[in-house]
Amino acid sequence: MVTLLMSCGAAIIFAIGGIFMKLSLGLSQPLYSAVVFGCFGVGAILQTLVISKTDLGSSYISILGLEAVATLFFSIWLFKEHFNAVNLFGLAAIVMGVALLRSKEIA
Repeated sequence: MVTLLMSCGAAIIFAIGGIFMKLSLGLSQPLYSAVVFGCFGVGAILQTLVISKTDLGSSYISILGLEAVATLFFSIWLFKEHFNAVNLFGLAAIVMGVALLRSKEIA
């Protein structure tokens, strides 16, 4: 359960780094750029800790999937981006894939 929480934390931190990537305007804004690198550094540390305790493949892919989900929600919430039914079906597929990859931890 701890690794699942750490995976979620890493994914959210990576997604926040993505937000600041957008705000940094191609890394031309020094403060936002520093936040990008800080988030990616902390996210990588968490991801490394998770991978050291679990399977590489399922952990790595799970964190990427959770990051995609978090980024989608942040993009809708913060940037008012719009998604259609096909996009939302893709989101559901990612969530289902992550759940299947991590099913032995959840059960």
